[in-house]
Amino acid sequence: MTASELSALTVRQAEKEDLTHILAMENECFSAPYGEGAILSSLGLSYAKNYIAALDGAPVGYLLATELCDEGEILRIAVKKEFRKKGVARALLGEFFRALSPAAPCFLEVRRSNMAAEALYASVGFTVVGVRKNYYRNPTEDALMMRRPGEKEPLL
Repeated sequence: MTASELSALTVRQAEKEDLTHILAMENECFSAPYGEGAILSSLGLSYAKNYIAALDGAPVGYLLATELCDEGEILRIAVKKEFRKKGVARALLGEFFRALSPAAPCFLEVRRSNMAAEALYASVGFTVVGVRKNYYRNPTEDALMMRRPGEKEPLL
């Protein structure tokens, strides 16, 4: 994706009408994809902050997250393979962080082997704070627990 194509990228709130696109990206991007019920549930939560990244109206990525009890949690972020490492995930994260309360810390888990995602998260202020042993399936793998402090919180 060129700089001009990236400028055509839009990020908007995800709606239930996006379910088909989200499910397709889930199946493309994850070895243990969420099912329809889990995604519909996430889209229906009052405290959810879910986004679709689209290029010329076609979804190329999404983010499912929540903000509850003054904390943010990124549940899922996925980008179609041909659009990875082109700023789509960063645009989705930026939209989520703009909507998140500034004082809210944010959490996520990432597969230990997903070094590209870990590097992206580190570049936007996340640090590894723990490990969840055997958290993921297909294949079984540890999860790195990552945290991004809120704005008024000192960096650890």
